[in-house]
Amino acid sequence: MATAGDDILAITWHPEGLGGRNGVARVSHLDGRDDRRQMDRRQAEALATAQFGPEKSERELPGRGVEWTRGPN
Repeated sequence: MATAGDDILAITWHPEGLGGRNGVARVSHLDGRDDRRQMDRRQAEALATAQFGPEKSERELPGRGVEWTRGPN
C-alpha cells in the first residue's frame, strides 16, 4: 500500500453493498501499479489527505464513489 514518498497519481474510493458505507480504495501509482484495500470512505479520505496534504482535490463520481488527486479542484 502507499507509503510516504510514493508517486501517487490518485486515490479512488468505490462503495460496496447497501448503504455505501463500506467499499474499496484504489491507489493508482504513476508507474501504473494499482493497490486495493477494503476501507470506508472516511479512511480513504484520510489516506488521500496523508498523501496529498493541502494540495488534495476531490471529484465526486456520481453513483460510483469519489476520487482524490493532487492539485486544484
